[in-house]
Formats: sequence, C-alpha cells, structure tokens
Amino acid sequence: MNHTDSFEGKAHLTPIGRIIDLYVGGLRSMKLGKTLWKIIIIKLVIIFLVFKYFFFPDVFQQAFHSDTQRAEHVFQALTSPSQPAFNIEKSVNSQKTTKRR
Repeated sequence: MNHTDSFEGKAHLTPIGRIIDLYVGGLRSMKLGKTLWKIIIIKLVIIFLVFKYFFFPDVFQQAFHSDTQRAEHVFQALTSPSQPAFNIEKSVNSQKTTKRR
C-alpha cells in the first residue's frame, strides 16, 4: 500500500481529520514506536501522579483548617493589589496573630 492509496479513500475528511488519521495510521504501523510510546506514557504517569504526592504537598490543606479559610485567602490574594498572590506564610502568620489577640 503506497501513500496515495491511503489518502484517496479519505479525501472527504476535514483537515483536522486528515491530521488525526495521519497520526493514527503512523502509530498503527509502528512496532518499536508503540513500545516507546508506552514507556513515555508510563513515565508521564509516574511524574505527574506519583511524584506529586511526594514532592508537592497540599500547602492549603496544611496552612488552613477549613474550606472557608482557604476561600478567604484566595479571595484576598486575588482582589488585593498590594499583596503578592498566594503568600500563604504571611497569611497564616497574620491569622495566628489575630487569633492570639
């Protein structure tokens, strides 16, 4: 099967449909490439799902005790032009000092 035969039967596809068909046809004919794509996908899953839990703790969960406190902090950070957005340490310290008074 040459390249023009596969295109002639799909002339009715939109340009986006042709691009998708190009990639699907290319992946279908691969042998080593399928294995490499599987390795890439497994690596991405490890990076985005597993590493997230080890290296990126939920700072809002640790800094604030309730959803209303988290929402208030986000609201103040987005609407107050004088403070940098999401300065959690400063917000937590100011909440602690106001509770002590």
